[in-house]
Amino acid sequence: MDGSELIQQERHHQIHYEGWTEEHDDHHCDGSLVWAAICYAAPQVVLREERLIGVTLFSDVWPSSWATTWDKRRRLSGQVVNNEELPMDERIRNLVKAGALIAAEVDRLRRLMTKEYSPNLKGGPQ
Repeated sequence: MDGSELIQQERHHQIHYEGWTEEHDDHHCDGSLVWAAICYAAPQVVLREERLIGVTLFSDVWPSSWATTWDKRRRLSGQVVNNEELPMDERIRNLVKAGALIAAEVDRLRRLMTKEYSPNLKGGPQ
């Protein structure tokens, strides 16, 4: 199987076996599908910088609104392992998950665009 077929197979798995349907995805209008994809695709862990009064904190960009059990990245001593340090098959698996999440976001945006621009009775955008 090539990469696009693996991604299509993963997306099918997400929908039919994990229950991440179109209706479910439509509620993720906060960018969380893309942030999760970034986490799976980036060679190294991506951190968000937060500056408070006199303090700079760094936190993982994994969607905070998602249950931690959905985060299937490998951990070592509680820390997420950089993707570039993973065995090749596991690295590819993470990229496939990322691709399926990107596909879900593309589909979500296309559905949204269709709803926003579907013709009303006068023939124009709603």
